[in-house]
Amino acid sequence: CWFCLFVFFFKQKTAYEIKECDWSSDVCSSDLAFVVHGADGLDELSTTGANRVSRVHDGRVETYQVDPQALGLPPAQLSDLAGGDAQENAAITRAILDGEHGPKRDVVLLNAAAVLVAGDRAQSLEDSLALAAKAIDSGEARRKLDQLVELTQSFGQPKERT
Repeated sequence: CWFCLFVFFFKQKTAYEIKECDWSSDVCSSDLAFVVHGADGLDELSTTGANRVSRVHDGRVETYQVDPQALGLPPAQLSDLAGGDAQENAAITRAILDGEHGPKRDVVLLNAAAVLVAGDRAQSLEDSLALAAKAIDSGEARRKLDQLVELTQSFGQPKERT
């Protein structure tokens, strides 16, 4: 899955603190958070149907539906979104970031759009879908992945002694 608990922008909170949080208290203050239940029971936003979204903002929880078709994304079948083992999923990710279109890209755009809204980079899913597509189409998203891979691979390299 791309996201398990979608996006939490809690200020320095641990998973335990979030779980035990009294949503009406200052202890659980948050800029913005989304918890999603995707169509077909997925733990991310899905293009297979309507998604249930609970948005936490200013100490309040608002729950609503997100219909990907209303956002201009074509419907997909659950089988269209299936991945595989780690190597296959890495290849799928690279293909999407290299510009491959299709149902997997659509679900990535939808979830990235929600992250952009949660991160206050856009006001709406409609606006953020365009930003997410631009990040992929410009090659910037692939460059960031390559930088992340390079960084994480450097952790396993032995340090040179002088």
